[in-house]
Amino acid sequence: MRKFFKCSLMSIMILAVLVVSFGCTSDKITADGEEKLVSGFVTSKSMEDDKYYLTIHLAETSIEESSNLKLEVNNKETYDSAVEDEYYLISYIDKGADNLVVKSIEMNSSLGEIITKGVDMGNDNSDDDGIAFATDKLPTDNLTLLDSYIVDIDQDGSDETIALYTSAEKDSKGEIMWDDGQNWLLIVQGKDKDYILFNDYLQLGNIKFHVYTSDDILHINTVETTTAGIKVSDYKFDNGTNRFLIEVPFRTSENVNLLHSSTGY
Repeated sequence: MRKFFKCSLMSIMILAVLVVSFGCTSDKITADGEEKLVSGFVTSKSMEDDKYYLTIHLAETSIEESSNLKLEVNNKETYDSAVEDEYYLISYIDKGADNLVVKSIEMNSSLGEIITKGVDMGNDNSDDDGIAFATDKLPTDNLTLLDSYIVDIDQDGSDETIALYTSAEKDSKGEIMWDDGQNWLLIVQGKDKDYILFNDYLQLGNIKFHVYTSDDILHINTVETTTAGIKVSDYKFDNGTNRFLIEVPFRTSENVNLLHSSTGY
């Protein structure tokens, strides 16, 4: 079975087929119960008392006691189509008393590959300080490019591209169809290797990146903003070890209620 990355404190990266992946839950009250969105890998399929179930390993979760979720699937065709070890975006209804029923499910293999590779190579950016190692080239065709910047990060005479993607798709007019939450990917793309700096789901939030030099050292700085908090991360490339060193100089504490964020001028 593929290696699953460690869930962060409700780790947030990350698609809707882009799908995206959603590990944090998005709550919506319906007549049948509370509708929630999650994303993760299908780890097992089972049948109990003539009912069909999927067990999901969440990509990021607000369910502190467990990183797995067992969901009932009423539609056998949906159940049969689910593939173990693949990555899905799932909408389900919480009817209470541990009665969780799948409403819809969509596969997003490319995002699952990105998450798995990033973790397999040692890139666990779930919380604070850490390291981002080089990975093989990663697929981004199913993601929406938001911004990019070209620079020679490792000073080898060949440029790299710092690119920010989202799982949110564009409509026929080219406008991005933002949802309450989507996955975000910040990646440094080289000729034959990539570095995953951020890959998570953000609920009611976004991430921006800034590139600057200080004492001839190149930094990539991210500001992650959600209604639950703000986090600033600094990624500094270390030529000696061919990896990014990650520091988190600032993050808000618990019980945050964001009141306002400017949108530019």
